[in-house]
Parts: sequence; structure tokens; C-alpha cells
Amino acid sequence: MVQAYLEAAVFFDKPEEEDWGDEEFASAAFDNAQFECVAFLKLAKWHIKDWEMEQLGHDFWLTRNGHGAGFWDRDFGDEHSRKALTELSKVFGETDIYKGDDGLLYV
Repeated sequence: MVQAYLEAAVFFDKPEEEDWGDEEFASAAFDNAQFECVAFLKLAKWHIKDWEMEQLGHDFWLTRNGHGAGFWDRDFGDEHSRKALTELSKVFGETDIYKGDDGLLYV
């Protein structure tokens, strides 16, 4: 889940003029992403039985950051679960990805 979450961050939110294909995440960014993904899973445990971890990570990033896709528009799970996962994602608030002066990526 964490890897898919970070891949979605790079793919959807990197500046268009930059190429971050080979950039690495700072350990603090990875640790923070892991913490947030685990917290999300604990809170969402009743709603994720039909979801794959990769899709959860991807949709968690998209939904919490207000992109035009996410949990709410999937065919997985039932409508109640999609709505609950969407609302839960919003509790975490929006976040950004950026490249630090050290060349590492941060969230």
C-alpha cells in the first residue's frame, strides 16, 4: 500500500516540468507515508475487504488530495464502503510532495 501511495504522489503531483522518475524519498517521508497508511487501514478495516493493498494506497492519495478519481468512483466494494473510505480519506487532509534541497522527495 505504501509503495502505491508514494507512486501515486509522484505520478499525480510532481511539477509537470520536472522528471522525478529516479528520485528517492527521504526516510522521513517514507516513514510518514507508512504511518498514515497504517492509520488509514486501522480506521478503515470494516470497509476494505474487497480492495487490494495497491489500489488502497493509490486511491488514498487521490481521494485525500481531491483529485478527480478515488474510492468514490470504483467498482469495488459496496456504495457504503466507498463512501466511508472517501470520508475517512478526507479526515487526513490534503498533503503535497516536493523535492528538497538534498534532492530527496518529501511529503
